[in-house]
Amino acid sequence: MKAKVLKDLILSGKKPEVQLTDCLWDDSWGEKHMIAEVTKVIEDMDGWNFTFDYTKFKSVDLPLQAHNWHLKDGETGTAIEAGLMDENNLAEDVIFAEDAEVPVELIGNETPLAEYLKSGFTGSYVEWLEKIAEELIPDCMKPWKKGI
Repeated sequence: MKAKVLKDLILSGKKPEVQLTDCLWDDSWGEKHMIAEVTKVIEDMDGWNFTFDYTKFKSVDLPLQAHNWHLKDGETGTAIEAGLMDENNLAEDVIFAEDAEVPVELIGNETPLAEYLKSGFTGSYVEWLEKIAEELIPDCMKPWKKGI
């Protein structure tokens, strides 16, 4: 999606919910498939500064976070473990030029992901998909559940 389109949505009063189609930038916390609410945009001398807030979708996003941040003991871990992100305030600002491509897609109203988010289900997205599959096709999960 072009940064201009995303900017115009936000400036019109919307806070679009998006799924990342790739990492936002090299040192971004946001990873491919994470979900964020784009809460604000501010003009910056290098383009437009977008705030991506992942807090609302923490249960979906935490399992997707990268484990490539350097920890104090020389090991690698998550940005949260490294103290770079606060688990209770998962937001980051990213600057894009107006004509740049932002690697996100809007979460449509009639997608499985949108239905999961509306459902209020407290488990993970995968658990919800398994539950729906079982409801639609009884015993479809039976072969896999034997080992659980």
